[in-house]
Amino acid sequence: MNAYFQFTSKKEIRKVALKEIMYFSSSDRVISVHLTNGTVERFYGKLDGVEKELKENNKRFLRIHQSYLVNYDHVCRLRYTKIFLAGDDGKEIELEISERRMKAVHLAGIVALVFMVIQKHMNKRYALKFAR
Repeated sequence: MNAYFQFTSKKEIRKVALKEIMYFSSSDRVISVHLTNGTVERFYGKLDGVEKELKENNKRFLRIHQSYLVNYDHVCRLRYTKIFLAGDDGKEIELEISERRMKAVHLAGIVALVFMVIQKHMNKRYALKFAR
């Protein structure tokens, strides 16, 4: 089942699959929705409201800066002060992690990595069980 994010832009209600959203950015109450295909949709609102809505629905978005909310599924690299996202074309987008949010971002990265290792291990374990 696909999950969607819905917003109003130019008097139209828009619905975008969350898997197609790389990140949200905000400037002067205009929120930009950056999609994996390189297009950008815009609407008026607050990034805090978007973050709250996504958290209530247990979606994997991470606030890295006052102006950025990223889809963790599109993170391809993480440095101490920067996060890199990859779109459909394979090009990387580099965003700055604010000093205030650095610890939480890195903790989320470690938790995600541990989860992936456990999941990989469990898949191998079940594969071995069925192979016997």
